[in-house]
Amino acid sequence: MAITYVGGKAAGIAGAASGNTTVDLTAGLTGGSNVGVSAGDMVIVAYNAASTGALGALLIQDPSAVAYTLVSAQIFANDNFDTNLRVAYKFMPTTADANVALGPTGATANGGAYAIHVWRGVSPTQTFDVASATANANNTARADPPSITPITTGAVVVAAAGAANGDMTVAFTFAGVANLIQSTQAATNDPRTALMSVAWTSGAVNIAASSTGSNTGSESWGAITMALRPAGSEKSLLAVNAIRRAPFQHMIVR
Repeated sequence: MAITYVGGKAAGIAGAASGNTTVDLTAGLTGGSNVGVSAGDMVIVAYNAASTGALGALLIQDPSAVAYTLVSAQIFANDNFDTNLRVAYKFMPTTADANVALGPTGATANGGAYAIHVWRGVSPTQTFDVASATANANNTARADPPSITPITTGAVVVAAAGAANGDMTVAFTFAGVANLIQSTQAATNDPRTALMSVAWTSGAVNIAASSTGSNTGSESWGAITMALRPAGSEKSLLAVNAIRRAPFQHMIVR
């Protein structure tokens, strides 16, 4: 089954010490095949809060208060303005979730920003084709997603990027990507969060750093690059492995 883009949405979240923000998944998706999620779809949430210190785990959970599955680890990048980027996902059940809840940013000074991608046709049993890659840095808000090399035909590369500074009005600009969505939130500490994709054909995928964004030495950024494996490819890989093992199954030990 080919992986297809269902749609995405992104918005800012006002800084707060408590209270969740509920994001509707039944409507408002843009840029893809549908406006809302369906059973079996993979929902990827990138949530970034800007701060002046490391924050605890940012909450990303379904309507039953079950946390989404974390991709890698929450990324922290430390400078005058700190990035706290968390990326997590969930496959929609038979009755797709109506929403996803995002937790508070820890303080009114800490702006939050999220980006959501919804994908169809991703393997629920072997979701990631290879290990996801992470990166972070300070002294600039020009995020640079790390390189990744998928191995399965039909894989799709998805990258999440987050950054923090004192004025995040300038959007990210990434060359050669599709389905780029991003958001920010005006606050004392401003975040920017983005998701984007690349349809893989061969070799390494190395998305170049954003060519725009603050670059004054007080900012920071974090990024995660993942490769989604198409559903059905598990059978193909099993067949290949079976063929490779077959000669040895008929060897006679003398």
